[in-house]
Amino acid sequence: YWQYSPAHLQDAWERFQKGVAHAWEIAGANSTDILQKIQALHKGRTEFRIRQLQKWEQGHMAMQDKNWRRPKRLRTPLPFRAQKYRKVLSEREECRRMALEDRKRHRPRGLRGQNYSRKLLALKRLLARWE
Repeated sequence: YWQYSPAHLQDAWERFQKGVAHAWEIAGANSTDILQKIQALHKGRTEFRIRQLQKWEQGHMAMQDKNWRRPKRLRTPLPFRAQKYRKVLSEREECRRMALEDRKRHRPRGLRGQNYSRKLLALKRLLARWE
């Protein structure tokens, strides 16, 4: 509810009513009775919807006020911040990949392509020294 505007919810309510009417027509029944019942239930919850609308408006006004006190870098919309964060992550991943390639390049030639655990690798080096 929090992320949708009241206009969006009103549009969803109208689409729901049309969908129910269409389903009853497909079933071959009269949809006016069920629509009147749904609208009566909807009308009975008017006070609740008004309170929810007031909470929604207060919360969104508070978010807008709070946004002005935030640093400029955080005022930007979330998708742009997420894109920037992804760019930073990709740069970090590139650095890690390059470091891993450097580590592989400095391994002894016989051990480059093989994946050994550290202990097994240390044991192989020790045995190579003793030979």
